[in-house]
Amino acid sequence: MAGNLLKKSSGLMLLCSVSLLMIVMTGCQEAKLKTVIGIANKQCPLDMGEVGNITSIIYDGDNVVYTLNMNEEITNIKILKDNPESMKSSIKMMFPAADVKEMLKLMAKCNSGLHMIFVGNKSGEQAVCELTAEELKEVINTNADPAQSGQTKLEAQLKMANLQFPMQASEEVVVEK
Repeated sequence: MAGNLLKKSSGLMLLCSVSLLMIVMTGCQEAKLKTVIGIANKQCPLDMGEVGNITSIIYDGDNVVYTLNMNEEITNIKILKDNPESMKSSIKMMFPAADVKEMLKLMAKCNSGLHMIFVGNKSGEQAVCELTAEELKEVINTNADPAQSGQTKLEAQLKMANLQFPMQASEEVVVEK
């Protein structure tokens, strides 16, 4: 009886120890994520060329939030807002890069989502793309063939680009498609 009780209590101690270790490790990963995001945010604004710039990167405890100030002569915020699934698939196509994937893995360990807030530089209009932690985990676990991945990325970019047309290129030129 005493031996059986000893086995049960040591089993309970092992379970408690493993649970505590998991909590501590999650806390360490979250601290690491906060640190990485803090360092990235200090580099803002980050120039993205003609498209605009990243004005802030924060971790709100649940999500990593990127705020982007977009050049409305190139990006139509209303179209982004009206086509959330196209925007989401286009953003997912950016993730296979090795340096981005490491950040996504850290976010996944913290069960964090991703919010990207696109703000028009003239109108102030906003479009928000939200990816859940589960969606990020799916992206991480997708092992696409590089050639196929390139084509999928191109198709997603073309789909988003086509939503922007017709586009006024100059006073005399309107690009239809």
